[in-house]
Amino acid sequence: MEMKKHTIVLILSMLFCFNACNKTGADVFIRVNNNTPENFKKVLVNNKSFENVDASGITSYQPFENTLNVPVATLITHNNDTLYAGLVYYDLLEHLASGRYTLKVYKDTTTLSGYNCVYIKD
Repeated sequence: MEMKKHTIVLILSMLFCFNACNKTGADVFIRVNNNTPENFKKVLVNNKSFENVDASGITSYQPFENTLNVPVATLITHNNDTLYAGLVYYDLLEHLASGRYTLKVYKDTTTLSGYNCVYIKD
């Protein structure tokens, strides 16, 4: 009877560990809101690609791990021009808190590329 209890505890512990090991670790989910009149072939955020982001379109969420709270995106047009949106410089490197975010890309005449972006917590 004693051995049976230990076996059950061992099996439950192993199942818990296997379940914990299978998690992706992603606790941040990001989507892109293209709030511009331009269609983008790709929008790159933290080395992940959002494909075919149409003008005024919103993409699906993608999971991210260890994402900095600095809103930055690489915009690739259908002519293969590469533009940058977001902060060019920053001081404190912090990660986004767990949750769902929309990276809003918009026209901004005060930037070099003419685009900017901001994270909005959903």
